[in-house]
Amino acid sequence: SSANSKTPRKARNDQDPIEVYCRIRSLPSHSAQSCAQAVGKTEVRLIPPPCYDRSLSCNLLDILLQLNNSTVRARLIFAYGITCSGKTYTMNGSSSDIGILPRCLDVIFNSIGNYQAPQNTFMPDKTNGFEIQNSTQDLKNQKKPSIRINTLKTHTDFGRDIKRMHDDTKIINVDEDNVYSVYVSLIEIYNNYVYDLLEEPSTDINKSKLPNSKILREDMNHNMFVSNCTEVEVRSADEAYALLLRGQQRRRVAYTRLNHESSRSHSVFNIRLVQAPLNATGLDIIRDKSRVAVSLLSLVDLAGSERTVRTNSDGDRLREAGNINSSLMVLRKCMEILRDNQSKNSHTIVPYRDSKLTHLFKSFFEGEGKARLVVCLNPLADDYDESIHVMKFAEVTKEVVVKRAKEIDIGVGLIPGRRKVADAIAENGLVVDEDNSKVPLTLGPPFPNYLLSAADDEKMLPILMTFLKNRFSNRQLLNDERKRKQQLFRNELIRAESEFNVMSKNINEFKAEISNKDREIQNLERKLKNTSEKMELLQNNIEAFESSNRELELQLIEHRRMVEDERQERSKLKEAIKGAVFQERDKWERECDKRVKASQLQMKSKLWETDEKLRLLKEIVESTPTKRKSLGGNVLASIDKLEGRDRKRKSNESSSDADENLAIAKRRSVRLAGKVSTM
Repeated sequence: SSANSKTPRKARNDQDPIEVYCRIRSLPSHSAQSCAQAVGKTEVRLIPPPCYDRSLSCNLLDILLQLNNSTVRARLIFAYGITCSGKTYTMNGSSSDIGILPRCLDVIFNSIGNYQAPQNTFMPDKTNGFEIQNSTQDLKNQKKPSIRINTLKTHTDFGRDIKRMHDDTKIINVDEDNVYSVYVSLIEIYNNYVYDLLEEPSTDINKSKLPNSKILREDMNHNMFVSNCTEVEVRSADEAYALLLRGQQRRRVAYTRLNHESSRSHSVFNIRLVQAPLNATGLDIIRDKSRVAVSLLSLVDLAGSERTVRTNSDGDRLREAGNINSSLMVLRKCMEILRDNQSKNSHTIVPYRDSKLTHLFKSFFEGEGKARLVVCLNPLADDYDESIHVMKFAEVTKEVVVKRAKEIDIGVGLIPGRRKVADAIAENGLVVDEDNSKVPLTLGPPFPNYLLSAADDEKMLPILMTFLKNRFSNRQLLNDERKRKQQLFRNELIRAESEFNVMSKNINEFKAEISNKDREIQNLERKLKNTSEKMELLQNNIEAFESSNRELELQLIEHRRMVEDERQERSKLKEAIKGAVFQERDKWERECDKRVKASQLQMKSKLWETDEKLRLLKEIVESTPTKRKSLGGNVLASIDKLEGRDRKRKSNESSSDADENLAIAKRRSVRLAGKVSTM
């Protein structure tokens, strides 16, 4: 089954969508089941295995590299897909079926082959720009090449023995009045570090031969570039291709379960086309840095996303896979946020800096060029689940629109056709007309030194007549050319005068509009002045209100503080009174208990004495008369003894009560004195 792809959101006139292309890798001969099939030029059908019931489609378009860079200064083409999906093959190809990268080189040099500037005319300035060398510097640089050029010459034979197919495509609308130079560089992003693959290793034995990571910097136009990266000027596609092969030998690849030569880093091949216009004579370039235009083509071979479950990676391979997946996840997150910001008019910050890959190419998504995505698919049924995620990323990317770059015209004020005129003059002193007819610039060679022997010299007169006829015909041609040029000049003058009149009229209209705008500005300035005075008055009133408000707030705070202090004092007094009441109540409870116990003891002693008296009286009554007398004396003595004991106890109780009352009075006076001191 297949489903229609989403219709991309319409871009404005100053915006271009990110174009997405798809390439399906061919199946191995031993495999029979495929999960991807190209239905047409604009549709891909994903055929799920028996355990799936979903499908997805995307646009499939042809890749076209355009060199018409008067409006586009930078282009980005990057290959995206899972591991072992043919990304590197898509970019590089083989000797019999070349990929995107060698085709780009062939097209560029086929188009500018006859218009290349002398070597070392342009030199990088280490700030992502180029400087134009003067004639003296050009001669010195040609006699004494730079280290980079020497390095290139010692390695140009690296790719000459490799026979490859060449693309004969040529761009027709290349400006022939400019001169061009091509600079290439090759870097890789490995474990989120940037390395220069064309940098020569150090020959110093004291220094490490391991490559040094490079730093990303921002130029004056807010474009990111790799600082101190090796850029080499190349004169042909074969030299650039040899440099590419040499650099790719240093790229980090490793064996995995799914791919015997799996790329462990993202590689970026930059092609910078530097151009400057010829001067009015067409013989030399204008040596002005402001007239130099630099076009950039970045070809990115992304490392493939992979699942550890399928590759069984460990150690360095596991760490590399984690960094690769992390950078690709950041790329996908940036695309999603860009799409959401454009569709929902939100302003979420795009996390370009989370990865060196997205940080390096952030200017491509912010209006400094065009970006194209090449999606590579492996049609094996085992890769169906991962292919779904790849196609979803393609769907997200093609909904992102990028603001179109500003137009650049480095030939302002120069007449076209300067190179043709200079070549014609240098060739044979003839100017090529608009009708491709050659017009002489002189009457011909000077008069020869003919010697006439007689008035009817039959030998010299025909030669002289032929010379005069040629001179007369050249004169006629020059007169006709002069008349034609006069007419053209007259037409141009009339056109310029009409344009001048139109421009004068427009200028007068603009002046009238400017005067109206000036009056409006004056009125607005007066209103602004009045408003400013009112605002100043209101500001003074606000400041006065704020000062009085601050004073009132201070008074309120002081009052609240006093109230709080008083409340705290009252609570302290309340707690003190409550403690005194509790102590008094406790004391009186103890006193009452003590008195009750004393009364109980007194009553018990009285009862005992009464019982004792009654017992003695009973004994007296029940005894005989003789015993009664003796018992009577004893009883009376006992009774006297009991009464004396009773009197003594009463006196002791009265004295103890007096002492206790005195102690209570003392404690009360001390407690009252403490309360008065706290208050």
